[in-house]
Amino acid sequence: MNKFILSLVLMSTSFLFANTDKLPNIVYIYADDLGYGDVSCLNPNGLISTPSIDKVAQQGMIFTDCHSSASVCTPSRYSLMTGRYSWRSSLKKGVLTGYKKAIIEDGRMTVASLLKENGYNTAMIGKWHLGMNWALNSKNNKKIDYSRAIKKTPTSNGFDYFYGISASLDFPPYIYIENDRAVGEPTEHIDLSFNQGIDRHGRPGPIEPKFKVNNVLTELTQKTTAKISELSKQEKPFFLYFSLTSPHTPCAPADEFIGKSSLGLYGDFVMETDYRIGQVIKAIKDNDIEHNTLVIISSDNGCATYIGHEAFQTKGHYPSYIFRGYKGSLFEGGHRVPYIVKWPAKVKAGALNDTPVSQVGFLATCAEIVGAELPDNAGEDSVSNLPAMLSLNKKPIWESFIHKNGRGGLAIRHNEWKLILTKVPALYNLKNDIKEQKNLALQYPEIVSRLTKLLQKYVDDGRSTPGEKQQNTTPVDIYMGHTPRKKKK
Repeated sequence: MNKFILSLVLMSTSFLFANTDKLPNIVYIYADDLGYGDVSCLNPNGLISTPSIDKVAQQGMIFTDCHSSASVCTPSRYSLMTGRYSWRSSLKKGVLTGYKKAIIEDGRMTVASLLKENGYNTAMIGKWHLGMNWALNSKNNKKIDYSRAIKKTPTSNGFDYFYGISASLDFPPYIYIENDRAVGEPTEHIDLSFNQGIDRHGRPGPIEPKFKVNNVLTELTQKTTAKISELSKQEKPFFLYFSLTSPHTPCAPADEFIGKSSLGLYGDFVMETDYRIGQVIKAIKDNDIEHNTLVIISSDNGCATYIGHEAFQTKGHYPSYIFRGYKGSLFEGGHRVPYIVKWPAKVKAGALNDTPVSQVGFLATCAEIVGAELPDNAGEDSVSNLPAMLSLNKKPIWESFIHKNGRGGLAIRHNEWKLILTKVPALYNLKNDIKEQKNLALQYPEIVSRLTKLLQKYVDDGRSTPGEKQQNTTPVDIYMGHTPRKKKK
């Protein structure tokens, strides 16, 4: 698609946002490790009740084929914010800790900077997990000086306001950050290795004395609802990114939710997650902005295996629903995620949409809403999901998806075909085999070859969308996930 045709596509939907229309508020609610099958409206046989999310689904649209760009936290969040696959960045494998430096490149457009440039107030509350540049102590540059300003926080990436934590709730430092300053100082130490029998609860490290792990979700929700009340009184539209810390480990529900589910602390935490989402939705309604507020509820990847998934399955609850794999996997259960959209002014209520979409499209979606054209060096992999949200698309809007796991392994999906680039390639026909049980690579070597070449082209072009070729931040090897793990000495 050339630039001229692309402009025509933008014009075809831009009439929906003419001067007579007020630009919508945008609220993106991003759960952490929430499995597709953990949401009761997506899994009728599940054992966890999520009435708040279900209500949003009834009033909006459910996408049954939405994907995060990766099956682990940091890469998915990078792509959500930038519209660019994370393997193009400096981060090829794994996730960042709470002390790692920022990975969003200087000058790179984000969803927040795009919307801010187009008249939006922007705010983020919750888990960042894209790195920050902490100030070092002038006397001992190996230690953090928590009294000094932090560089490259969300406020350096287009957000007017930020309140949250640097990474997941299982990574130190356990301290809140407001804009570019730590709130207090982590003068105490906590060992979060175990909690009520669930291991990998968290990592030991410094903690601010008032920071209570099981209160974090409550406090972040309170900040979010207060910010909605504040922003709703402004003349400008607003973008609010609420990045939850749950139900990722540590499984630390508030006291009143312990014992609510039949699945232990994880089930309790999912139920609290749903309740907190309901509080945010209520704040939108109470401030009389519901009609023209676009709400998106999703998750950064699938459910983690280390929360006890096998015991859940024995009881009859499948966090990945019918899909194979979990967090960290290139199978569908690792990256097929809940995606529920509500926008009473534009989106049909009670709709079920099987159009394949990707979270990487959020930047292009917002650009289309505000009538902006992305420059060649922004959103290189972002395709607008707006036509699907508005039920305007007659055919698929995404040509292909690329998926990434925690070790840097890649997979590419093109229409019904999905190729996982393992040492022995795995090819699946998702139309006939959604559970990914029949490897067809030996039967269709020409499809394996074609998809491998397409992925390599996307790598070489620095983009998967139309436009001028771009440079990847660092070189990319499509087989980089095969590198053996280094043995610990």
